[in-house]
Amino acid sequence: MKLKNKVIIGTSGYNYYDWKGNFYPKDIKSSDMLKYYTGKFNGVEINSSFYKLHTNRFYSNLNSKSPDNFTFIIKLFRELTHRRKDIDETLPKVLNSIKPILEAGKFGGFLAQFPPSFTFSEDNLEYIIKIKSKTPQAPIFVEFRHPSWCKEETYSALKKHEIGYVCVDGPDLPHLMPKQNIVTSREGYIRFHGRNKEAWQKPPVGKKYDYLYSKKELKEYVPIVHNMLSETKRVFIFFNNGYHGHAPVNALQLMELLKETYEDSGN
Repeated sequence: MKLKNKVIIGTSGYNYYDWKGNFYPKDIKSSDMLKYYTGKFNGVEINSSFYKLHTNRFYSNLNSKSPDNFTFIIKLFRELTHRRKDIDETLPKVLNSIKPILEAGKFGGFLAQFPPSFTFSEDNLEYIIKIKSKTPQAPIFVEFRHPSWCKEETYSALKKHEIGYVCVDGPDLPHLMPKQNIVTSREGYIRFHGRNKEAWQKPPVGKKYDYLYSKKELKEYVPIVHNMLSETKRVFIFFNNGYHGHAPVNALQLMELLKETYEDSGN
C-alpha cells in the first residue's frame, strides 16, 4: 500500500505572513506560497471559503498552481453552517464556484464546521442531512464543536447518509469535543487545533492556535490513523495550529512518523 495515496496531510490554509522564515523562505511572495506548499504536502484546507463566496476565477487559480495529484478540502461558507438561512439559494452558488477544481479531480470534499451553539437535536441533525441531500456527489465532513453530538445516534445517522465525521484534537476541556477515533464514511478525517488550554478558556482568541505538538503527542495518532486506514479508502489529516508556522512543522513531523511506521511494518 502506498501511504501517499491513502493519507492526505497538510494544514488549514497556507497563505500566512507569519509562516515566512518558519516554513516559507523569508522573501517568498504571497503568489508563490501555494507552489512551495504543494512541494511539501498533498492536500490543504481552504479556510477563506468560510468567510466569502469565492468566484470560479479563484478556484481556477488554485488549480493552475497545484499539481494533478493535489487535493483541496473546501470549508463550507458560513451562511450554511452558522447562519443556516437561504440554503437553497446559497448552496448552488457554492457548488458552481468550485467547478475548476471539481472538474480537475482535485476536490476532496466540503468541511462543514458548525459553531459551539449548534448542539445536538433532531432538527439540527436533519439540517446536516438536508445539506448532504443537495450535494449528493460532493463528500461532506462535519466538525462539531459541542460534545452533545458524541452519541451513537449521531454516528448512525451520519453513516446512513454517508456523511464524514471529523475527529478533533484540542484541549481536554469539558465544553470541547473529546479525542476520538470515529469513522462514518469511506474517508476518515482528523483536525489538530492544539492543546493550549488557557487560551481556549480565555481571550485572546488568536492564541488558541499557538501550540506546537511534541513528537510524543503526535505518536499517539499513529495507531489511530492505522485503524482508520483499515476501515476507509483514505484519511484526511489537517493541522489548524497555524500560529507562527506550527501547523506545517507538525504536519511534516506526523508525515515522517507515519512513513517510518509503514516502512518498518512493510505495509
